[in-house]
Amino acid sequence: MQVLASSSADKTVAIWNLDESKKVQHWTTPSHGNQVLFHPTKFNLLSVACEDSTICIIDCKSEKCVRTIDTQQFNNDECKLDKANLLSMTHSEWNENNCFLGYSNGILVEMDCFNCKVLHHCQLQGQRSKTRGNDVVFIES
Repeated sequence: MQVLASSSADKTVAIWNLDESKKVQHWTTPSHGNQVLFHPTKFNLLSVACEDSTICIIDCKSEKCVRTIDTQQFNNDECKLDKANLLSMTHSEWNENNCFLGYSNGILVEMDCFNCKVLHHCQLQGQRSKTRGNDVVFIES
């Protein structure tokens, strides 16, 4: 079965069966989901990056949200997330438990989503991205 995950402005996340063109599961999230990602190896886990800076991790088998992470808890003098919207999220290619989060104020955070811990963060210089989606880019210098 081929599936697609989607998020909507009405705060719902849905799983669609593409073979039958129908919705097979849906959940409500705390706020509008900006991005949905299936875990790279645990395909039953779906991460939702929400506009209110929370991340919801949904277990599609049990049909429950197994973890909600309020990323604003990591706001401090070094990692200024105050009033910044979580715009994008992508899984790390190096560690399946880590993800990279992009915020509206130009902050990029590497986070261990399973242990709820910030590993690294930086302020990106230049113009902030106005696009949404999987737009985290790595540049070697």
